[in-house]
Amino acid sequence: MEGRNDMKEEKIVAKAFKEMAPNYEAIVDGELRKFWGWRYDDFVEVLITHLPENITGTILDVATGTAVIPRKLVSKQFPFLHIFGLDLTMGMLRSGVNKISEMDAENIISLANGNAMQMPYSDNTFDLVICCLATHHMSIHVMLAEMNRILKPEGTLLLADVGAGMLWKLPVYRQLIQLSTLIYFTIIEGYSRARAEMTALPNILTQEKWSHVLVEEGFGSILITKLWRKFFWIPNPMVIQAKKNNYRLEGD
Repeated sequence: MEGRNDMKEEKIVAKAFKEMAPNYEAIVDGELRKFWGWRYDDFVEVLITHLPENITGTILDVATGTAVIPRKLVSKQFPFLHIFGLDLTMGMLRSGVNKISEMDAENIISLANGNAMQMPYSDNTFDLVICCLATHHMSIHVMLAEMNRILKPEGTLLLADVGAGMLWKLPVYRQLIQLSTLIYFTIIEGYSRARAEMTALPNILTQEKWSHVLVEEGFGSILITKLWRKFFWIPNPMVIQAKKNNYRLEGD
């Protein structure tokens, strides 16, 4: 049953982001400004400051969208061997390919269409895996297991997304967030996007829950940084850093 639910959610997300693709970066920028008080470009800049020092090797950006993060990394001339981007939505990738071509970076960035729940990469492939503003659209355990699989031993995981605060534990607060999410996205962007965001709400985790799940899925050296947001009642952004261990906890 869980597999069927994951497939249903995947279709909902794919439909919503297909519709967003032509204006994706402008839409995300507007939403981050409205809810958190961040420009999209500034948010990506902050994420990059959390990269490990002197990181080199092969990088994967999961849910890359229009390849905003790979393009940003190339523009900063980091000494990476290669940057890969994976996304579920072909429309996003087409836009990304055009932007990569404009900056003449085809030899550095490679994009692929695929599902983060079953990534088309071999075990122990990447030195660094990044995912920005997308983990809440995925089954967290499945996603982390796949990220652990494709990371090299002692490889680095870097995530940035919405995180749940203390208010999230209150049923009334969660119900208000659900209602406001449904109303806002239905009016502003349509029912497909509203459905995608509604199905994502259970995947918004507290800092404590993130730590627990990361350990379960074979990660250690965990550092979670809460970032500033404009409104105290909005779930706040988090940056999560972790290292792949050589073991996973079973059970629990």
